[in-house]
Amino acid sequence: MSARGRPLRHRRAAVPRTRTGPPRRVSLRGRDPRRSTDLDRRGGTHRVTVRSRRLLSNPTINAPDMRGIMKHQHKHRGVRRRTWIAAISLVAVVAASCGSDDDSTDEPSSTESPAANTEAPDGSSDGTGDTDETTPEDGTHSSVAEEPATGDATAGGVLRVVHINTPSRLDPHLATSGFDHYLLYPMFDRLVHFDPEMAPVPGLAESWEYPDPQTLVLRLREGVTFHDGTPLDADAVVFNLDRGINHPDSAVSADLGSIETMDVVDELTVQLNLNRPDTALVLNLSDKAGMMVSPTAVETLGDEFLNAPVGAGPFQFVEYVTGESLTLEAYDGYYKEGLPYLDGMEFTILTDSRTAVNALVSGQADFNTNVDVPDMGRVESADGYELVSTNTLALNRCFLRLGEEPFSIKEVRQALNFGVDRAALNMVVNQGEGEPINAPLPTSHWAYPTENTPVYEYDPERSQELLASAGFADGIDIDLIVVNNERDRAMVEAMQAQLEPAGFRLNVTVLDIAESSPAFRENGEGDMYCVGWSGRPDPHPTFQGIYDPASVYVTDYEPPAGLLEALEATIAVADTEERAAAFAEVHRIATVENALDFLVAARPGLQAHSDAVQGYVPNSYGKPIMNEVWLEE
Repeated sequence: MSARGRPLRHRRAAVPRTRTGPPRRVSLRGRDPRRSTDLDRRGGTHRVTVRSRRLLSNPTINAPDMRGIMKHQHKHRGVRRRTWIAAISLVAVVAASCGSDDDSTDEPSSTESPAANTEAPDGSSDGTGDTDETTPEDGTHSSVAEEPATGDATAGGVLRVVHINTPSRLDPHLATSGFDHYLLYPMFDRLVHFDPEMAPVPGLAESWEYPDPQTLVLRLREGVTFHDGTPLDADAVVFNLDRGINHPDSAVSADLGSIETMDVVDELTVQLNLNRPDTALVLNLSDKAGMMVSPTAVETLGDEFLNAPVGAGPFQFVEYVTGESLTLEAYDGYYKEGLPYLDGMEFTILTDSRTAVNALVSGQADFNTNVDVPDMGRVESADGYELVSTNTLALNRCFLRLGEEPFSIKEVRQALNFGVDRAALNMVVNQGEGEPINAPLPTSHWAYPTENTPVYEYDPERSQELLASAGFADGIDIDLIVVNNERDRAMVEAMQAQLEPAGFRLNVTVLDIAESSPAFRENGEGDMYCVGWSGRPDPHPTFQGIYDPASVYVTDYEPPAGLLEALEATIAVADTEERAAAFAEVHRIATVENALDFLVAARPGLQAHSDAVQGYVPNSYGKPIMNEVWLEE
């Protein structure tokens, strides 16, 4: 029996895997990762060759400084809790980024080959905020205190959650929607966690270090098991990372694109040998790429794993009714003592936001994962419920067709940016809950450029002057595609009114998400494309996804001098201040000097819960993690 009187479920003692004999290299090229692997477990160190890639040139960097980021949270409690997440000390972090609330959000995919990821909208983080970090002088990131801050936490009860999207797949490596995170977090623990400010903290890997710029060493926790009793050891990690890289349906392969080979050093140590410096990799391992699945279950169940997923999180799978509900129960073998507090979770899938809010305020649910902006008032006016608002990595923005006129002309791009009042647009689309931005991050983020912002204040006369200098003294017609949802349509309508006196006449076409993206990117339709954007735990995929012409999200254009080198520099250093300076240089080239983007606001992450729900901590990723909440009696 467990300490809470529940029978133990699927708990086995971990059986150590002993290794004797010489090291042996095991090649995985050409292997189908859906089939069982035959990794040699007889020897000491053995090497797994992931695939052969061209080594990318990068400047030499020093081994990372992994000193932690200090955290500060400012909360206003009452009917609404508004949480502003701000980093107050940018020292150093070894790290290497989606929050959205509808199916119209693009998500940045990779640090190497953007086309390899197909994930659609959304994002979130661990958000526990209870891990103290220290950094020894050897550059190793480690955890000093992993005990949860229980306080007056009470055990027991089932959390009833309403969620507004049907999951694509209950497999973290194959799931293609950002909304899938919400359901995956409880079942699949990650190698790296992150705090509310997006700094990496220990997860299944209790420490990590870069002994040199192209080597990342992960040291795992001892005694961790999957829900089926399989040990979570170095072999299991190699299995998972190889699966994420090589599975034909992988949605996370690009996040792992810098891994060239993997060495199992010992039972609890994995060495990742990289084809280039990549400090974004650590935080990539806090996302779906770092979620661990049971190798035994994958090998035994094959494709049926999707119907009976097995992870190592605090909750384990019980039942999924397609498009209707997901039932989870507590895993008593979870490595964090005393967790989870809950006996289980029941997710009810309601695809209409208003229906989901009704379910919450009528007492049919305890937690709503995603409140739409127009429905905030319903929660605020209801007794016994709390609205949680957090500025997130998700953006209100528009892509420009940079390789063709008129937006191949810098003055036209600048005129467009001077032609809108971002604060007013934020009121329209987010009711003031988001914040106007001139860089693709919330202002509280450690990588947000503090200099050269704001860049473009509302100045329609300046817009007219710039258009005239570009040869458009009589104004200009712009064909704009917008995704068919209430928020983006409202934003574009407000943009039309603001931009007309600036000299821009917007001809708007409204398309569903399935039509809009191919129309702009593949068929060459439209000069602008307005669609939400999800962030990622590390900022590099966002900057790369928005500005790199190799990105699947960017139409072909000739990048300004120095831009690609500046993008590369953001993952070539590990020190937080150095990385922030590198992102500021990208911002200077891309936005300040060349106006390559059209940014409006950082969108709010909105969740709501009954007053009985305690211990929930939001985060800048915007995707709620409820692993450590409890129900107050």
